Amino acid sequence: MDLWIIQNGEKIGPIHDFDIRKKIEQGELPSSTPAWHEGLTAWKPLIEISLFEREFDRPIEVAVTSEVSADDGGGPGRVGPPPLVASAFLVRRFWARWLDLYTFAGVWWFLLWAVGRDIGATLNNPWSMLFLYVPWFVLECFLLHRFGTTPGKWLLGLKVVNHDGSFLSLADATRRSARVLSIGLGFGWGPLNLI
Repeated sequence: MDLWIIQNGEKIGPIHDFDIRKKIEQGELPSSTPAWHEGLTAWKPLIEISLFEREFDRPIEVAVTSEVSADDGGGPGRVGPPPLVASAFLVRRFWARWLDLYTFAGVWWFLLWAVGRDIGATLNNPWSMLFLYVPWFVLECFLLHRFGTTPGKWLLGLKVVNHDGSFLSLADATRRSARVLSIGLGFGWGPLNLI
């Protein structure tokens, strides 16, 4: 769907909805950004357009910081708003996921070797490769719900939290992990991963 937005007092468009989602994810478009698409009678804030409501409810990944200065309003007697969330940590997120997946895969293959399984036959079986990462994503759901992080994210200083700083509900963590498993990794199958 093509939309028009008003940004910095300038009308911009048409823009595809996936480009707007990307800009929202990167923090370039606030929820109050006026937008219009065919079928609307007037300009509306992005958050009021049903197509983007969920974009503003999504969990965000933030860097864990141990210091909070007095002027950013982050102390116990906070007066001002909390500090702004930094932009996406794409490189750290990539390496955190890589570390999580390869650590899990290493443990998985070690356990197969320890019980005497034929590693070559397992590698050639597409069904075993399909289900290789499923146990990890079940574990990831629990870790994100309970601790807001995974081992890779923890080592690289990342947390997955809601906008208010609370941990994800188990349902939200499950939706997030399922989206990553299906869309992000293509269930571990190379051809699906390319798509």
